[in-house]
Amino acid sequence: MVYAPIVARLIDTCPHTLTGHLVLDAGAGTGVATAPLTTRGARLIAVDASLDMLRWQADQRPPAVAADLRALPLCDATVDDAIAAFVLNHLPDPVRGLTELARVTRPGGTVLAAVYSTANHSHARDRVDQIATAAGWRPPAWYLNLRATTVPLLGSADTMAAAATQAGLTGIVAVEQRVDVGIDRAEQLVAYRLGQAPFTTWLEQLELARTEDLRRQAIAAVTPLMYAYRPQVVFLVARSRPHWGWSATSIDSRSVEHLLWLTWLSWSDTLVERLMAGRLKFAMQGARHGKSSGGRRLGSPRQRVIGPRQCVGGDGHLNAPRAQAVAHTTGALTVTVRAPVSL
Repeated sequence: MVYAPIVARLIDTCPHTLTGHLVLDAGAGTGVATAPLTTRGARLIAVDASLDMLRWQADQRPPAVAADLRALPLCDATVDDAIAAFVLNHLPDPVRGLTELARVTRPGGTVLAAVYSTANHSHARDRVDQIATAAGWRPPAWYLNLRATTVPLLGSADTMAAAATQAGLTGIVAVEQRVDVGIDRAEQLVAYRLGQAPFTTWLEQLELARTEDLRRQAIAAVTPLMYAYRPQVVFLVARSRPHWGWSATSIDSRSVEHLLWLTWLSWSDTLVERLMAGRLKFAMQGARHGKSSGGRRLGSPRQRVIGPRQCVGGDGHLNAPRAQAVAHTTGALTVTVRAPVSL
């Protein structure tokens, strides 16, 4: 209801056409950005920390992989552009997230981001919170911590621009704007607010009749205060600097599948066991010392094995050859590991 118009506005700020471009949707969630990006002719890779969110209507969504935005499973300059809508404000170190977006975006590619401004206030929305509090709701600790410590890090145009500068981005434009999200009636605002994460667990514990009574009370209390809800949002438009090292060439011509490579082979023995339990065969040959890996753990815990060329692992060494892997989120995560390929 609220996020779609804001994401559409964010995409509209892109300074060039997205037709044929490979775009990283970072913090994709349930795929709010999918439709507007594909409408503009973009091809997508979705990344989110939550596998459950990526599974939402997975058959209608682009290839996706669950990963931390601060350690993206992509080689340098893998995508043409990147978008991060309402995810950087959940990071305690957003500069790391922006740095990763800059790293995986080709030189000169666009990085787009949006977060709520700390100046975003609504008396009507606050009234919904007051009604819920009177009914027994208490803000979760994670929510209070997020608002107090994390959200302010990018909560203004100045702080967003400063973070983008620290991340090595260039051509930085950061602005705060109010966005028409189509919420003009009390019942719309109440449905939006009570549908947000801080209320989910509490509402699930209430009886249906009590929940409906709460909604009626909130609507009655908000109606006299109601005006068009126009959240204030911080938008970022920036460009990736040239990478001094590996860079991709002719990425546009490659299948999106070939850009999703298995990255966390060295997460833990548990992951390897799960892969083996799924009757997947590892054909990792010619590891760093020229020996067959035979499915053992490879390299350091931060090793990245993703992209159309040889990739540098977390220890700074070149890992060659690579193992091609494709990850999809269709009901359950399916990983296919093939033998090394020559490109």
